[in-house]
Amino acid sequence: AFRVVTPRGVELVNASVYAIRNEDGRVTKVYGFRVQALDCRPGNNTEVRVGHWEEDDYESPFFTIDEEFARILGVPGPGLVKRDDVDWHRHPDDVLRVRKECETAVAEKRESLTTDVRLVLGDGEVVWGRAERRFDYREDGTVHIKGTFSVFR
Repeated sequence: AFRVVTPRGVELVNASVYAIRNEDGRVTKVYGFRVQALDCRPGNNTEVRVGHWEEDDYESPFFTIDEEFARILGVPGPGLVKRDDVDWHRHPDDVLRVRKECETAVAEKRESLTTDVRLVLGDGEVVWGRAERRFDYREDGTVHIKGTFSVFR
């Protein structure tokens, strides 16, 4: 997700871009798609949130979040968060799918992974989000993950 300045104002765009390389490593084709563009001008769409997190290994007991992700999750503030203390969860229909996609990406040593997921917040509200993970493979076999989460109400 990224913000684009247009003549109408600032818009948040969710896009994925892929490149195909030849045997020499040169990019021969680039393609992509845009999922949705939302108007982020003040007063037009105040429910677009983009937060960041880091965790050691997939679904480790603790993860670190920034201020915006704290707002998304409804926790008191940024910093280290215990997963069990957060009053939200992935939608039951998305749990196994996302876990399998992450495990496959790590097994294939991919650099990143983008998944769309529904979150069920503490009050029962369901919101759609897009998680963009970047994997850092450590010598000890663990995978450090940095990610961006965009949520749309």
